[in-house]
Amino acid sequence: MLIRIVAVVAALMSDAVLAEPGNVPLLSRDVSVGVLYTEVDPGVQPAVDLAWQQLVAAGMDSYAFTISWSDLTDDFGTPDPVAIANLSSTIAQLNQFGLQIYFGLATIDTNNLQIPAIFLDPNDARELAPGLSFDSPEVVGSYMNLIDVLMPMLVQNGAFYFSVGNEVDIWLAPRPDEIAGYTAFAQAARERIHAWEPEMAVGPTMTSEARDKPWIYQPLVAVSDAVSFTYYPLFGGIVLDPLLAKHEFDALVSMADGKDILMQEVGCPSGPLFAKSTIFTSYEIQRRWTAAMFQQIRNRPQFRFASYLHVADWPSEVVAALVAYYDLDVPEFVEYLSTLGAVRSDGLPKPAYYELLHQISLTARGRRPERIAR
Repeated sequence: MLIRIVAVVAALMSDAVLAEPGNVPLLSRDVSVGVLYTEVDPGVQPAVDLAWQQLVAAGMDSYAFTISWSDLTDDFGTPDPVAIANLSSTIAQLNQFGLQIYFGLATIDTNNLQIPAIFLDPNDARELAPGLSFDSPEVVGSYMNLIDVLMPMLVQNGAFYFSVGNEVDIWLAPRPDEIAGYTAFAQAARERIHAWEPEMAVGPTMTSEARDKPWIYQPLVAVSDAVSFTYYPLFGGIVLDPLLAKHEFDALVSMADGKDILMQEVGCPSGPLFAKSTIFTSYEIQRRWTAAMFQQIRNRPQFRFASYLHVADWPSEVVAALVAYYDLDVPEFVEYLSTLGAVRSDGLPKPAYYELLHQISLTARGRRPERIAR
């Protein structure tokens, strides 16, 4: 996937001071927009590549690039030079073609752990090894070592944010005893990253669902320079009415406690075109949510970055792999994962794609209209 992104992008042709908490000083624009690339079936890929290029031409100027800690090391936590070289090449190419990098190095990944095998429970890969916590010296030391390897490349290529975990509240919620250890881990990573680049913003990424768990989100916000979220408008397995967008984004602002906000992922499933949706969505609801999310982001100066997930619907085999990864094989989740793209899996655009082009263009021109989409 790294090589494929580079190929598509290539077709387009004072002294540092520690950032005040809440700011993202390395981000060059008031609000920056990215769209996650999608690999699809080879026969459809050219249409999806063209769609992505059109989004870049409309004003997309950044990219949320996330990778797992365990993908960059061996089982003992030693950095893998081949994986590091491949990553460095891709980041450099993205930067060369004008896309600023939001970088994520996943440790917790939603309900999974993506850490070197030596730190995992051999009987349950979703748990830390017996006797370890995230702030154990060997865990912290190994992650710091990888930070030291990655940071020169990230600084050179103008990365503006470093996320130290993906949707961490999901894994932490049933493990309250791990919250303090992970918070200390995140703070140690923040300090190490600041030693390399004082102005790079750092923090873990949470879901919007953390709003009901202040005992989780408050300590994580406290160790974040700016607050990173993922957001999908679902509640109880049902897609919300787009009229609720203001309420939903007000909640994120409240959680961030005055700090800048970065949306590592935003998106809305469309459901199937003809069959009945199990999550009460539709192509039109997806389009309306696409408009509403970007309008809410432009209307609030705290929102500095949003990455739309994603260009095209995943192929069925990718959805099956994700269902197995998250261990949630129910029809509602399958529909959700299968229809998040702005382009169908056969390469035909949904209404949300044209809305996304329009919203990126508006955002790129710096407009912050007061009128909210209905």
